[in-house]
Amino acid sequence: MGSVVLMGCVCALAAVVAATGVTRSPQPTMETAAALSAVEPSAAPPTAVLQEPPSFAIELERDEEAAPPRKIVVANDPRRFIGAKPDFLLEELGQPSSLRKEAPAEVWQYRAELCVLDIVLYEASDGPSVVYLEARDLYAEPAETAPCLSHLLDLAAVSDS
Repeated sequence: MGSVVLMGCVCALAAVVAATGVTRSPQPTMETAAALSAVEPSAAPPTAVLQEPPSFAIELERDEEAAPPRKIVVANDPRRFIGAKPDFLLEELGQPSSLRKEAPAEVWQYRAELCVLDIVLYEASDGPSVVYLEARDLYAEPAETAPCLSHLLDLAAVSDS
């Protein structure tokens, strides 16, 4: 029974091929390749000249006065603290747990139950500014800065209310 169905499918496929005129294109042989290489370029018919395909570049209209895209910086992104002044730190995080002056730097340390954050400020012409932040866990192992900063920002927000 299965071979009868298979034969029926093969016959149906052959009928479709015959009705549509689809044939297998001839495969190049060594003789046709040699004959093609012997033809001089000037002897090629003009229809054989390759034409460059059309270009599909799309030009987008731009508003000349539009501002360039901005980077989104979230509240716990440590990069927003780089270059910050002491007033900004006091406003965002409150008073540090400790402050060490190690000329020419100041280290503001914020401690919480989850982590410790050191913020290093260096003296600049317009006063001290943040140059580096580093977080660690309570066992002095390095920790991700953003989660620690987020926790400290939350604590500062709660103490302000």
